Order: sequence, then structure tokens, then C-alpha cells
Amino acid sequence: MRSSVRLRYLIAIPICLGLTFMVTTRLRWPGTAGDLPVAVTQQETQWAAKGPSRYILTVTHTAAGKPTWFTLSQVTRGKLDNVICRRYEKNDSISECGVTDALFPITIDQVFEAVKSAYRSKLRGIDVQYDPRTGHPTGIHFDPVSEKTGDEWGYEIELSPAPPEG
Repeated sequence: MRSSVRLRYLIAIPICLGLTFMVTTRLRWPGTAGDLPVAVTQQETQWAAKGPSRYILTVTHTAAGKPTWFTLSQVTRGKLDNVICRRYEKNDSISECGVTDALFPITIDQVFEAVKSAYRSKLRGIDVQYDPRTGHPTGIHFDPVSEKTGDEWGYEIELSPAPPEG
């Protein structure tokens, strides 16, 4: 009888410790590689239906609560027309920076891909806000370790109408 009680404790204690760790560190149970919240798919569908075919997109990247760079791009029917990138320097000046598709989300489709990639890689502390009318993300914030300061980063997204073609 004593050995069965001892065995129960030997099994129960690691399970309780594991659950406590998961709750305190905000880990989620492992999902599949395609595990996305339903809201992401719903908002992306809304964007496809209601988003403008021409727009100007401003994406500001922040790290530890401070802006580090921003891109300003003009997009027509999902294709990039023009883009500029500026970096905030330590002396409060702004300088030119290079743009590559792999590094910066410069279209709304790429912003959605950044959100989906974060969820699929099981990055912790994801918070996404969406525009209620068009469904595009307006803010994406990441806080991988909630107990640690200075590891937070994210994107602030502004969408404006593009000038008419012609």
C-alpha cells in the first residue's frame, strides 16, 4: 500500500510542477505546425474582401518600447510600387536604411505572414490588434518573457489611401 502512495506522488509531483511552470511562463500546449488562432484567418478574409486595392502603408518597428525604424510603402493590388525605409539613430536623427522583402513587412499581406509565422513558431506573448472595418493588423506586439523587461518588440501599422492612378 505504501509503495502505491509513493508511486502516485512520484507521478503527480512532476505533473504539477510542469503545469505550474506552463502557467507561470505563459507557455501554451504544443499545437500543430499550422496552429493559428481563428481570428487571424477571419481578419485576413475580411482584409481580402474589404481592403483597398491601393494603399500607403507605414510600418513602425519598436524594440523595448522605442521606435527603431519605419517603412513607408505604396502598394497597388498587392504589388509594391515604391518603398522607403528610415532608421532612428541614437542621436535622434533619422537615416536611410536598406529594404529587403525578407526583413521588413512592406505590404499588408506580408504583415499577415509575420503574424502567422509568429504563431506557427510558437512565439510567446503575442498580442495583435485589428482594424474593425478592413481587418488588417494595426498593431503587433511581442513579449517573449513577461517577467523580463527590454525584450518586447513589435510593429505599429498605419494604412492610408493612395493617390489615384494616372
